[in-house]
Amino acid sequence: MRIHIFSFTNQGAKLSTKLYHLYIQKGYDCISYTLAKFALSDSLTALSKSLAKQVEESFSREDALVFIGACGIAVRSIAPYLKSKTTDPCVIVIDEKEQFVISLLSGHLGGGNEFTQETAGLLHSIPIISTSTDLNDKFSVDMFAKKNCLEIKDMVLAKEISSLVLQEKKVGFHSMFPFTQPLPEDLIPLSQSDNTITTGISITCCIHENPPFKKTLYLIPKQIILGIGCKKNTSCSNIETLVLTTLNNYHIPLSALHGVSTIDLKKEEPGLLEFCEKFHLPFTTYSSEQLQQAEGCCSPSHFVKEITGVDNVCERAALLSAKTNQLYFPKTSAQGVTVAGALRPLTITF
Repeated sequence: MRIHIFSFTNQGAKLSTKLYHLYIQKGYDCISYTLAKFALSDSLTALSKSLAKQVEESFSREDALVFIGACGIAVRSIAPYLKSKTTDPCVIVIDEKEQFVISLLSGHLGGGNEFTQETAGLLHSIPIISTSTDLNDKFSVDMFAKKNCLEIKDMVLAKEISSLVLQEKKVGFHSMFPFTQPLPEDLIPLSQSDNTITTGISITCCIHENPPFKKTLYLIPKQIILGIGCKKNTSCSNIETLVLTTLNNYHIPLSALHGVSTIDLKKEEPGLLEFCEKFHLPFTTYSSEQLQQAEGCCSPSHFVKEITGVDNVCERAALLSAKTNQLYFPKTSAQGVTVAGALRPLTITF
């Protein structure tokens, strides 16, 4: 976690020093900014530019901003840079006497409420959290999504679901993955829902034309590993075309991809590397001996075995990387490229 602390008085700088060391002990990456006249220790960094400029840079890069002082200073400092609850960092405010730690921004998706609780625990202070679902001890879609690393496909519908929950109305629940029991009391599993449950959540890597609920909020986990094989010097364009076509055929959104794997003979293949960089996908390679150990049914190719030493690259790479013995979708090929997919195991927790 990357944290920037801002303080503006001598007392604030002392608290900032204390907090800096507490965060460092937690393993966080932390910088503590203060006015030059108060930067009297190695743990304090003097502001070398205006507060507005530093906050602008910190807001776009860091995970959390901590202001020690009045809420008004924090609000005015961050106001010009607010964009979206899905991208803004969390912001918390602490008074100089360490009495209160206030969750000011991105309490759910940005992790602000949890960070507030954690910081309050470190300082033995009182956490101040104002989000309705937390105050009423209700199921929160965005907190749940963050905890399970799920992408929320429709923030407007997510807000509607939160509203229904606060109105004591039930929301449907569907998951293609196993989940811990019991469900929160606000959720009704699809198997037990009736016509009165028209709005619900679906955790899936596959968005079909017939959703489980009339209004379905899709939460997408990054669980699919793509195994890719290709001829030497295959272009990124050819790889991308086959991957996107295949995903579309299986109704899989790009956000469900976790990574790409292949044989080590392709570890420096320009087209593959460009594709992974373009879509920000981790790239893993295996030796032919390792691929041979993959469990599950794969379609063999004598030609591929002669070239690589293993009878199948894409399916074996996907299975091995996903640590499973079942393919999510089998090998598809076109223009010198092969692609297959496997699903990483996942248990949803509440």
